[in-house]
Amino acid sequence: MDALHNYSVTIAYDGTNYCGWQIQKNADTVQQRVRDALQKILRQDVTLTGAGRTDTGVHALGQVSNFKTDKVLDAFRFLYSLNSMLPFDIAVRNLKEVPMDFDARHSAVKRSYIYVINKLKDPFRNKYSYFLYSPPGAAELNKFSEVLVMNNDFASFSKNAEKQPHTLCNIYRAEWRDYRDFLIFGITGNRFLHGMVRTVVGTLIRLAQEGGSPLDLQNILDKRDRKAAREAVPAKGLFLRKVYYGK
Repeated sequence: MDALHNYSVTIAYDGTNYCGWQIQKNADTVQQRVRDALQKILRQDVTLTGAGRTDTGVHALGQVSNFKTDKVLDAFRFLYSLNSMLPFDIAVRNLKEVPMDFDARHSAVKRSYIYVINKLKDPFRNKYSYFLYSPPGAAELNKFSEVLVMNNDFASFSKNAEKQPHTLCNIYRAEWRDYRDFLIFGITGNRFLHGMVRTVVGTLIRLAQEGGSPLDLQNILDKRDRKAAREAVPAKGLFLRKVYYGK
């Protein structure tokens, strides 16, 4: 048997029509679509590992995955073949050989997400942003963002905290900005819990609308109870922006 090679690919996808990234029984997922295409091209079984398990309806600009094969791949030809077999809402951006111990999920040191809120009702933006009439301004919302960076237990923002090994996350950056007709939230951390980013966004917006203070957010975090947080915003405005790795 020839020596194995480890390859990483960066994938962008529109999550509208998929039940998230991860393969599930009786469900159409991004991971399965890409894995099935890889297996047809390589003519062998493939284990495809993704950096993040995006939920149903969530999009990705830079999902990273890796797979191993005994074949030596030409990046240009392989990407052309792979993209030609994938639907138009999934695109593989690049392919490169990586060390054998590289794992797209476990080797990642940071992940970055953005959430897009649209201030203007527009049918052409509806699939990729959440329309919210007259939302709070970025400056007001950023008062709450500082609390997120100062904490590391986010049980109150997880759908299934009891099923997690732990609910600790290191948040390195959380920032809102106004951009034309959009309000954009960016957050970077070492890991994120199930439903965490959408619940954070929904909670911060609601607290600002209620005239709440950063102390109110701290109280929600201290309770470690999902019932203490506010309703999550829709999945369609969430994007996995980038996955970061060490040297």
